[in-house]
Amino acid sequence: MRLAPIAYNTSVRYGVRVFSDDIDTGKEELVFHTQVTFVCLDGSGSKTPLPG
Repeated sequence: MRLAPIAYNTSVRYGVRVFSDDIDTGKEELVFHTQVTFVCLDGSGSKTPLPG
């Protein structure tokens, strides 16, 4: 899974990985991964191009 953000015209997508840590051993274990998308909206709720 790609973790770096990917920018499109009206949205940005991020890869997210969540880990658990064992305090006693220091072992780290992947719990789950997903992708999150944020969409840029104008004042009326319509998609609008990302700034910048």
